[in-house]
Amino acid sequence: RQRQMCIRDSVVFLGSPYWWGSLSVPMATFLMDHNLAGKRVYPFITSGSSSPAGALSRIRELCPQAEMGEYFYVPGSQASGAADDVKAWLKKINQ
Repeated sequence: RQRQMCIRDSVVFLGSPYWWGSLSVPMATFLMDHNLAGKRVYPFITSGSSSPAGALSRIRELCPQAEMGEYFYVPGSQASGAADDVKAWLKKINQ
């Protein structure tokens, strides 16, 4: 049964580490429990060694009626110094 959570904004940011070739289990559970149809979703992802492709695919699978915005990815080893990159991404996506 899908839980109802009122997400009033039309834009949703989804943050997750990339675990074992996919989206993290907690984020996947959140997406299974909450309908994001009609929302614009901006994923931000970190990983120790992989590209974000598997996580992005899983997000598209779990919220097929959401509009996928441009994602942000940073390797885990560079995450602590990524503030300027995050700011540039937010500016680029006009948020």
